Amino acid sequence: MNIVLALGLSFLSGYLIVSAAWPRDKANQPERWMKLFISAGFGIGIFSIAYFVDRWLGIVHILATDLCLVTLLLAVYLLARRKPSKSIAAPVPDLKPPHWLRRLLMASFGISILAALYATVLRALAHPHGDGWDAFAIWNLHARFLFLG
Repeated sequence: MNIVLALGLSFLSGYLIVSAAWPRDKANQPERWMKLFISAGFGIGIFSIAYFVDRWLGIVHILATDLCLVTLLLAVYLLARRKPSKSIAAPVPDLKPPHWLRRLLMASFGISILAALYATVLRALAHPHGDGWDAFAIWNLHARFLFLG
């Protein structure tokens, strides 16, 4: 439950930041997806900064700080939406690719994503502790430090 609350507040704060800065014109589907993914990144960044400041100042009630942050961002969002929007002409695409080319590119992109995921899973299963150097070298370095210290 705590993870769901943290992710929800983080995403909501990112969405409020991005929506306050995004032009108010009707967004098409790719713009909505872009806004969604940018919101996740901004939310994680804002909450990381808030957590750092909370720890630095010695604040114990992090949830209260997060709720205050989301409330502040909601106020900024509502104030930004009260201003009249400046209509900006959306750029018109110059080239409309053929339907078959678009499908071919989407299929090849999907296949490449699946191949990359497959290779990543195989590598993680074959080397669960890294490539052989990472985990063992760090562990041996730590053990050598303890032995010689």
